[in-house]
Amino acid sequence: MEHSTLMRAFRQVDNYFVNLPGLKGFFEATGYPLLATNWPTILFWTLFFHFVSNSSLILLAIIKRQKIEKIDKKLQMSWRSHVTSQVHALVAVAFSLTALYQNNLADDRVHGFDKLILSATNFSLGYFLWDLHLCIIDFSGQGPQFLAHAVLGALNLVPPYVPNVMYYVPVFLFFEASTIFLNMVWFCDKVGLSGSTFQLVNGVLLAIVFFFVRLVFGTLKMIQFYKDVAIDAENVGIMLYILAHLSITVFWSLNVFWFYKIVQSIIKKCKASVATKDDLKKE
Repeated sequence: MEHSTLMRAFRQVDNYFVNLPGLKGFFEATGYPLLATNWPTILFWTLFFHFVSNSSLILLAIIKRQKIEKIDKKLQMSWRSHVTSQVHALVAVAFSLTALYQNNLADDRVHGFDKLILSATNFSLGYFLWDLHLCIIDFSGQGPQFLAHAVLGALNLVPPYVPNVMYYVPVFLFFEASTIFLNMVWFCDKVGLSGSTFQLVNGVLLAIVFFFVRLVFGTLKMIQFYKDVAIDAENVGIMLYILAHLSITVFWSLNVFWFYKIVQSIIKKCKASVATKDDLKKE
């Protein structure tokens, strides 16, 4: 009973914002009609990730056994980033696997529409807007590469509201599978498991998943994405064509760079682990 009442209240709030004067006409005029009914949901998810980000500091304080204000600000920002991205990655990958399995838009990759994929788009666009905000306020910590990733991540989730290239949303969200293992490796360093077998296993899984999902599967799908947009350039518009070209160039370059850093990090940790074991044997 309470659940149905809460859902009814959410719908009423959503309908209120959706029906604000002028907004529907504005979104239709800009060429993104689906944003007219979905922007409140996107805003909700952005605020949700902001809540997750701030709440995660409570867990950090418990682990560190310190008051939040006593914890290094740089660590706080990194912790917020990794916890929030982990929540997004777990849900986004579940969304993407379901959509990829159903494969409803295989026959219309450019203009097809799917409700599940729209829900995934709302969820992930909310995340990338939050991530973009974090990258701006913590630019020194996040760096230009993560800012570029956040900007292009958000921009690539806008065309589905036409709808255009909705088929590729679960494809690109599947890239987040490697993020799950990346975060696990990072968490190990922060909770006293640095150099552990658990961290090493996650590091190896990170390299394997990153290589096959982002570099192999990702490269093939990026080429397909570019071809689909190029063939139908007159209908999808020049902006999507430019976005496709820019995204492929930047994302592929980042993926190669990050894979190099991942392999480099694994080798470094393996050497450190072997050195530690040798020292223990000598003792």
